[in-house]
Amino acid sequence: MHHFSAAGASTRPERISQGLEGNPGFPKGDALPQRELIDMTASPIPILKKISESDQAVASPDHDVRGRKVVNKTGDEVGKVGDLLIDEQESKVRFLLVEHGGFLGMGEKKTFIPVDAVTSVTDEYVQINPSRDQVTGAPEYDPEIVDESHYYGSVYNHYGYLPFWGVGYIYPPYPYYR
Repeated sequence: MHHFSAAGASTRPERISQGLEGNPGFPKGDALPQRELIDMTASPIPILKKISESDQAVASPDHDVRGRKVVNKTGDEVGKVGDLLIDEQESKVRFLLVEHGGFLGMGEKKTFIPVDAVTSVTDEYVQINPSRDQVTGAPEYDPEIVDESHYYGSVYNHYGYLPFWGVGYIYPPYPYYR
């Protein structure tokens, strides 16, 4: 099993939770906690950076998913991973930058997908839980965005995942590599 992580000159061992069960505030079994809107101004959100623009790298070249196809749970192609958005402070990948739509680079849309949405990774593709329609309808990535915390929050809200800065957030124990 491999976990998304970024490696740099000053990384520390990553601690990954065993899952939701047994953690305070989370139900047992398959039920997910109810999502609530988080006041994003209450605590500072770490600055995220594209891994391609940082001095960090994916821990192992075999686990670098950039350039791989993105497919949904039914196997429909959604797009491709263009880059990874990382939290340099925690050395963790927070979002995949997925390029989709368009033709020969024209009209292409870029969208962030939380790493929480990834269900599996193979040598050829990254599988995500959201449908193609969900990805197409997601807030579009705009590098000129002034309020990034609002954008990140809108992406998490769109997909129905708890934001990584939210109380009770647990970094996903997957994706699993085959």
